[in-house]
This record gives sequence, structure tokens and C-alpha cells, in this order.
Amino acid sequence: MVAGLKEANHLFRKAMGVLGIFAPQTKDLTFVFAPASSVRPAVTVLWKGSPQTTIADNDGMLVLRIDESTKEDPDVSVTEIPEKILALPQR
Repeated sequence: MVAGLKEANHLFRKAMGVLGIFAPQTKDLTFVFAPASSVRPAVTVLWKGSPQTTIADNDGMLVLRIDESTKEDPDVSVTEIPEKILALPQR
């Protein structure tokens, strides 16, 4: 996750060419699940031995803030397979 986010930020800068120094950075991953019925999907991330669970909203969207200072990718478990995982640049 951490390496993938760094790669996404690199690609944003590369796509902007000379203006790459002004490219927005992202620190979030957005998980898109099928719209929830009765049970909303959840993602649990084990950051440095401490679990953090986040539950998707009613539209099936879940935004997860990534700690870029982490050297290794954390263990991640999901209650349902997401349709998409997006790294959207922030302005």
C-alpha cells in the first residue's frame, strides 16, 4: 500500500511534466465497494501492531489515510472485496 501510493504520486508528477513540482500529492486510498445493503464493508489495517478499522459509508465509499512514514506495508483485511481502489490527488 505504501509503495503503491508513492508510485501513484510519482506518476502524477511525471504526467504533469515540467509542472510536476506543482502536482498534487495523495495520502489517501479510496476503497469503492458495491453499495451497502444491511452490512457495510470494513477495512482493518494493522499499523505498527495496532489495528485500525474503518467502515464504508452507505454509498460503499471508504477513505483510508496512509501513514507514509511506515517503512513496510501493513497487514490489511477486508470484509468484502472492493470494486476499485483509487489514489486520488488532493489539491
